[in-house]
Amino acid sequence: MANGPANDPKESGKPAIPGCEDERMREILYHVARAKQGLEYGTVQITVHDAQVTQIERIEKVRFPLQPGGKGGSKNAAKSRVFP
Repeated sequence: MANGPANDPKESGKPAIPGCEDERMREILYHVARAKQGLEYGTVQITVHDAQVTQIERIEKVRFPLQPGGKGGSKNAAKSRVFP
């Protein structure tokens, strides 16, 4: 394996991924990791067309606990703070 800008994480600005020689796959994994970063609740979705990754989407959810006495929930649900 040659040491050059494409293989040096300091030069590319991307972290090294052990065992990953393919520049495109390294880039895809980098973007998946960035999409996941700081995501407390939500989804990172990878779209594939013709066996190639074409898109990465990040959908973030912000969850709020139910307020006691609020409409639309049972008394037990209002006291529960369990998040999936």
